[in-house]
Amino acid sequence: MTEMTVSVPVGTSSTEVIREVVDDLRDRLSDQYGYEATGETSPTAKGINHAMSRHANVEVIDHDGTVTFKLHGFVDVDAHDLFTGVSSGIEQRHAGTRVEIG
Repeated sequence: MTEMTVSVPVGTSSTEVIREVVDDLRDRLSDQYGYEATGETSPTAKGINHAMSRHANVEVIDHDGTVTFKLHGFVDVDAHDLFTGVSSGIEQRHAGTRVEIG
């Protein structure tokens, strides 16, 4: 499974980074793949799921200083390409942000 981990720079809140990344993922998943956000969230063992349909969601895991984003249940979505597009925007908006995709 492809995931994206963002190292949150000092002086930036993880909540702000999470909001920006989830919003960007929602927009890209809607525009490029036709998925629509439901607005529903639910807890997971490690984080929170943001639902994009009945069977697809973005899981967000907030660690100390890093945030991991995982896609679950999406069909025909190029996760690496999607995360690459999102990562360039977050790195431009927040100096010192490091992103790892893998």
